[in-house]
Amino acid sequence: MRKLYTISILCFFFQTLSAYPSNFASSYPQLDVSLNCTPTQTFIVVEECEEYWAPDGVVYTESGIYTADLVSYEGCDSTVFIDLTIFSSYVTYLVETTCDSFININWNCSIFNDSITEYSFTSMFGCDSTIILDLTIIESTYANSSITQECSNYTAPDGSVYTNSGIYNYSLTNAAGCDSIITLDLQLLGNNDTTFISQSFCDFMVLNDGTFINESTIIEETHINSSGCDSIVVYQYILLPTDQTYISEYSCESYYINDLGDIYTSSGIYTFVLNNIWGCDSIISLDLQLIGNNIPTYIAETFCGQMTLDDGTVISGDTTIQVTYTTTPFGCDSTIVYEFYHTPTSSSFLNASICEGYYIDPIGDQLTASGIYTYNLTNVAGCDSIITLDLQVLGSDVPTYISQSFCDQMILDDGTVIFEDTIIQETYVSSTGCDSILIYQYDQLPVTTTNIDEISCEEYFDLNGNVITTSGIYFYNLTNVMGCDSIIALDLVIVEVDETITQDGTTLIANEADATYQWVNCDNNNEPILNAIQQSYTPLTTGNYAVIITTIEGCENISECTESNIVSNDEIFENSLTVFPNPSSGELHINLSERSDNTSVSIFNALGQLTQTKIYRNQSSIDFNLNGASGLYLLLIENENGDRAELKIVKE
Repeated sequence: MRKLYTISILCFFFQTLSAYPSNFASSYPQLDVSLNCTPTQTFIVVEECEEYWAPDGVVYTESGIYTADLVSYEGCDSTVFIDLTIFSSYVTYLVETTCDSFININWNCSIFNDSITEYSFTSMFGCDSTIILDLTIIESTYANSSITQECSNYTAPDGSVYTNSGIYNYSLTNAAGCDSIITLDLQLLGNNDTTFISQSFCDFMVLNDGTFINESTIIEETHINSSGCDSIVVYQYILLPTDQTYISEYSCESYYINDLGDIYTSSGIYTFVLNNIWGCDSIISLDLQLIGNNIPTYIAETFCGQMTLDDGTVISGDTTIQVTYTTTPFGCDSTIVYEFYHTPTSSSFLNASICEGYYIDPIGDQLTASGIYTYNLTNVAGCDSIITLDLQVLGSDVPTYISQSFCDQMILDDGTVIFEDTIIQETYVSSTGCDSILIYQYDQLPVTTTNIDEISCEEYFDLNGNVITTSGIYFYNLTNVMGCDSIIALDLVIVEVDETITQDGTTLIANEADATYQWVNCDNNNEPILNAIQQSYTPLTTGNYAVIITTIEGCENISECTESNIVSNDEIFENSLTVFPNPSSGELHINLSERSDNTSVSIFNALGQLTQTKIYRNQSSIDFNLNGASGLYLLLIENENGDRAELKIVKE
């Protein structure tokens, strides 16, 4: 696996000059020099497995920043900066103990015996990764138990309560942690006799023993029956509720109630009490509306085809006609609305089948052959009814297949317990009198187990949508697509990144250890600082700095910006200088704050190329002639103490 990133850099010294040694200028002759050969620099990022062959033939086996010095095809120096990351292959040992079989969906395999198996993968970095699985399979156990008990019921070891004789299966966990399936042959010699006596009452009731009850109550008494077993009598006393009925009535001028003999002449809500069918109070609320005249009455009528009304009008579709009469049964003027609904022709489809012989159709004919038959009859509404009959003459011995799946085990209707795929064939006489073969196919569905290893940064959202912030092993019992148990074991590692910084003088130290680091300049939009990739960083200039921390698990976080106040000798030296005029036609005057025994003056063009250099001795002011075309230049002044000053000069 190789990941190679190459960045070609023109030596623009405005940004990179600070990376040169302090004796850079003094290494040149003390006269003006014009350079015809342009050195080049290349920065590459490389990720390799185990080892890396550099362009100069050197073999590296550890991560780091390396330099390869080459010669370009032009014969010039070519320096390659290599940011190298070496990934190692690794071997992981897994020891697993499981019941019956081990299924690993990631390796797409199932194992049923003890074994030591080796699996080879390619890691996320593209290197070899080997997993050695040491597997122990523990088989489930089976046992038979026969229990005879005189009365009552039986509570099995798993907590199940059985009240009838029979053969039952239940599952426990044995000493090895696997299933222990027990078949119980239970004989209950005498069940409890239970007698239910129900009695209802209104409002309240006084029992024979003087107990007063005013709500529904169940009282249980235990006796000994003739078999010597408990006999339970359950008395159920039911409190009958008071009826509440709401009646809404309309009338013209008054309203009369026969049962009470009362006459109401005004609208309102009236309440009176009667006895209901249980002999309890029945409260009736009458909402009476005396509306006077004009009570509309609706009369609906259906017809087929078309209809001729009393006045001779012929209608063939849904029609509404409104007629106003002088009085209603209440003596009020009323409007009658006639609604005529057109009923369309009805149709129906019949499916019929016979074994042999004949089938009597809707008109009484005997049919002996399969086919589709159509009949035009009259339905109950008096309209056309079209019946389509699909007749199938089946004959005998028509097999029917019934498929059913189950998890773990299944108990059939006859008490048979099956634990695997099973096919059972039975013969019946169908409802049509034909022989019918039923073939039952029972398919056992597996229970799935899945192990998931997860590494997450700060927090993790699990299968239920919960947020987990603590490392650990979590179990989830779900239902798989086949409806059986799907057990998922989540081995979760939560990685927390310590993004705090400790300041020791001018040195900034990241508190997170064993990680990769990239220090950035907060004052320059978090621009990464070249080669500042250690746990600590000492800034060269005053400013705000932060560090991007990436843990070995790949979790990344950035610290808060920290201010570092630094006053360097270079800054003091640069502030003491005066250079004028700027812009200039080429003649520059440089005033030093004090006399210098050895002052170096160098000029770099916009491409970062050194175009002029000159050494001045025992001077406090310097007159310098800037050669070259108009444009932007970098003036570098350096004294015998190694103090440096960089100034931008514009030549007109």
